[in-house]
Amino acid sequence: MRKRIHRRYVAYLISLTGLVYFGFTYYLGTARGWQHYETFTAGSDRLYMIVEQQKVLAGALLALGFGIWAKFDRRTK
Repeated sequence: MRKRIHRRYVAYLISLTGLVYFGFTYYLGTARGWQHYETFTAGSDRLYMIVEQQKVLAGALLALGFGIWAKFDRRTK
C-alpha cells in the first residue's frame, strides 16, 4: 500500500515557505536589514526593486498556501 502525501501538508509547506520568505524580505526592506545587506553587496536601486518584487511573491505564496489550507482543512467544514 502506497503512502499518500496529504494536500494539507503541501499547504502547510507552501505557507511556511511563504512565511519564512516574507520574513526575510521584510527584514531586508527595513533600514537595518538593508544596511546589513549593503555590507555584503554593492547595494543599488535595482536591488531594492528586486526586494520589493520578492515581497509581492512571498505574499502570493502565503495567500496560496493559506487558501489551499482553508480549502482542504477538515475543521473548516
